[in-house]
Amino acid sequence: MRLARIALLAWLASGIVVSAHHSTLAFDGTRPTVITGVVSAFKWAYPHTLIVLDVGDAGGTRTRWTVESESLAMLSRLGWTKNSITPGERIRVTGARARNGDPALRCRTIDMPDGTTLACFPIEEGP
Repeated sequence: MRLARIALLAWLASGIVVSAHHSTLAFDGTRPTVITGVVSAFKWAYPHTLIVLDVGDAGGTRTRWTVESESLAMLSRLGWTKNSITPGERIRVTGARARNGDPALRCRTIDMPDGTTLACFPIEEGP
C-alpha cells in the first residue's frame, strides 16, 4: 500500500512538471513583438519546435533569439513540415516576448521570404 502511494505521488508530481513546462506565462502576450532575422537553426522536435534566429540592430549588434512554437502534431495540422523553415532564410516573426527580458519569443506568426505567412497555432480572428 505504501509503495502504491509513493508511485501515485511521483506520477502526480511528474504531471505538474510537464504541465508547467508548456505554460505560456513566461511570455507577455499583451504587446506583440516583431523581430526580423536570419534562421540559424530550426529544431523540429518534441516537446515543441524551436527556431534560433540571429537578429541585427541598426548599430550592427547581433542578438541570438530563441523562438518557441507548438508541438509537431499541432504544426503539422497547420500545414508545417520539417522543411518549412530553412537555416539561412530571413524571416519576420510576430509573437509574445519573454517577460524576463531575455531574447525569447513565443511565436504567433512567421512571414516567410516568399510572402506566405505561417501560423504558429490556430488563430481565431474576431467576428
